[in-house]
Amino acid sequence: MKKGSAPSHLDALMSASQAGIPGLDLILEFVSTQEEVELLALVDAQPWEYLAKRRVQHHGMRFEYATRHVEVGAAQSPLPPALHDFVALRLAPRIPGSQALDQVTVNEYVAGVGLSPHVDTHSAFGDTLLSLSLAGPCVMVFRKEGRADVALALPPRSLLVLQGEARHAWQHYIPHRKSDMVGGEVVLRAERRVSFTFRQVRQEGDPCSCPFPDQCDSQGADIPPTRMAAQRAQRGAGSTLEDDHVNSVYNAIAPHFSATRFAVWPKVREFVMALPPGALVADVGCGNGKYFGLRSDIFVLGTDRSTGLAGVASQRVSGGPMRGLQGSLRADVAAADALALPLRPASMDGVLCIAVLHHTSTVARRLALLHQLLSTLCLGGRALVTVWATEQEGMARKLEKWAPLPGSESEANDYLVPWHVPMHRAEAAAAAARPSAVLDGKKSTVCFQRYYHLFRPGELEGLVRQVPGAQLLDAFYDKDNWCVVFGRL
Repeated sequence: MKKGSAPSHLDALMSASQAGIPGLDLILEFVSTQEEVELLALVDAQPWEYLAKRRVQHHGMRFEYATRHVEVGAAQSPLPPALHDFVALRLAPRIPGSQALDQVTVNEYVAGVGLSPHVDTHSAFGDTLLSLSLAGPCVMVFRKEGRADVALALPPRSLLVLQGEARHAWQHYIPHRKSDMVGGEVVLRAERRVSFTFRQVRQEGDPCSCPFPDQCDSQGADIPPTRMAAQRAQRGAGSTLEDDHVNSVYNAIAPHFSATRFAVWPKVREFVMALPPGALVADVGCGNGKYFGLRSDIFVLGTDRSTGLAGVASQRVSGGPMRGLQGSLRADVAAADALALPLRPASMDGVLCIAVLHHTSTVARRLALLHQLLSTLCLGGRALVTVWATEQEGMARKLEKWAPLPGSESEANDYLVPWHVPMHRAEAAAAAARPSAVLDGKKSTVCFQRYYHLFRPGELEGLVRQVPGAQLLDAFYDKDNWCVVFGRL
């Protein structure tokens, strides 16, 4: 561990026994250095989801940071075999109550990034919470009203155990800073730390009955909303509509949707072929990554809000079942929200945003997405954006199947468009378990409703002109879509 100059931080303890918090334990060197390497390799082979300042993965059930709860209505899926074996063979024999752990959240922290104070939601998770620290150290602080804060050093390969009072009554957090005070010495944080948090998801009808009702939402405690929940409320209903009818739907239909998306749009090919050799390209809303291999002399960074589609695209990159191309793909992919892109500003020579913007449900969010695209462009770079048009071939027939969305911000052009997953598909059973799924017995399909905003002539260009610093270079209609190309002023 590196040492630096002395800041005024709470000095961290080296042992949980010094903290005096019932139910708190810290087991040093719980895993070997070889096991550490293997666990890191395991998660690094999986697609990451990007939050504002860190990368995360969820296994078993998705953990929702805005609510600090698991995804409501989602079906429980088994842990990956390696994590299941780790729980059964390493955790269960040593930690009482850990044999039933069935949810794992993996967080990657870079130096300076921390975790806000919280108590893991009582109604969501059981009595045992375990956190395995890998790759780098940190200091975790524990807080309870009426008690002095306690800081505890978490070295690499250590296992933190929270049970009883420590789990239910004490908030824990990681300060957002680049150094910590440990044993009277300043320790600089490593460039990377990865934590594996193991929990047991509570089943419906099994409320928490712990002896700490002031922290227990199962017993009526008023738990303040998280920062992410407050931000979501400020953004209004738009993000909720997208969560219900875009994000969750594409996660449910990802394999089937990908199987229908293989043709390369000529206008996209034309745009990509015009980029300079060695160009760095962002494919925002990349889907299954079908545009990754158009050229061998450029590099494509793909992002998609759907972890399911990002996973399919990552298989294409890594040579998995979706590969479908010869030679090595110069591409990478990450799960990320287009309204919070994890891309360096002014770094991209080209940006693709194909059939994405029409899934954003308010003008403010459309402008925010366009601003994100612009912010990634270098001087001289160009972005191509396409959206569904109000003028489409066979529109009357399509409207018979689409449901107008009353009460939306621009209701005249907002629709719910069905997507049918045939029951014979392997993913149909899992799709049918989703809360938004509807069984269509006549078609023998699982049906989902996707949100679309259809753009009028001139509407897309008008949005680009409202983005400070954007220069509209071209606008055209092609195959039921309005398209624009813009750059930076």
